[in-house]
Amino acid sequence: MGGARALEWAVSYPERVRRCGVISIGASSTAEQIAFAQTQTLAIRQDVNFKGGDYYGGPEPTAGLALARRIAHFTYRSAEELDGLVPEPEDTLAAPRAAQQTGPLSAVEKLLES
Repeated sequence: MGGARALEWAVSYPERVRRCGVISIGASSTAEQIAFAQTQTLAIRQDVNFKGGDYYGGPEPTAGLALARRIAHFTYRSAEELDGLVPEPEDTLAAPRAAQQTGPLSAVEKLLES
């Protein structure tokens, strides 16, 4: 999706894009790829610090970027890989919330922060 976006900007805004070097790009995008990209873009745009993209010199939209990155993790990791990284709880519903902080939820949060 990044290569397609770069080409889109180069064609749509030639006065703002002097050069564009795209190394690799697919011939088309799937509906799933488009949906994930739109969700990531929305996460960034809804950050209060995004300010329509004019956040230079002020606080950056770090919360929106962090959420977009978390979403991205699901696009390039397989279900099998995620299953292997997160231990299966014995009984999540019966376990107290404090105990769950060291269980699967904590493991997923650590994975997404990496």
